Amino acid sequence: MKVTKEDLKTMKKIIEEFFAASSFDIDTTRALYKSKKMSDTRFRFDILYAAVATTRSTVIKDIYKYANDTHINTALKTILKPKKG
Repeated sequence: MKVTKEDLKTMKKIIEEFFAASSFDIDTTRALYKSKKMSDTRFRFDILYAAVATTRSTVIKDIYKYANDTHINTALKTILKPKKG
């Protein structure tokens, strides 16, 4: 994964804070996207950009200096992986 551990940690933190401060639930939101036939990639990036907008974080701008959407998507797969079961 090209996204640094520090940036991954920041991404995870802002996403967790976003869900903690909202009425959204990761699994419910993921299911809604599936019901609307939207891709998992769309789900991951929508969550990321909603979280970044909410926290006014610059992490994405910083990551794009050394990585691209493919690398960011890989990091998001780690952060937003579905619960087992």
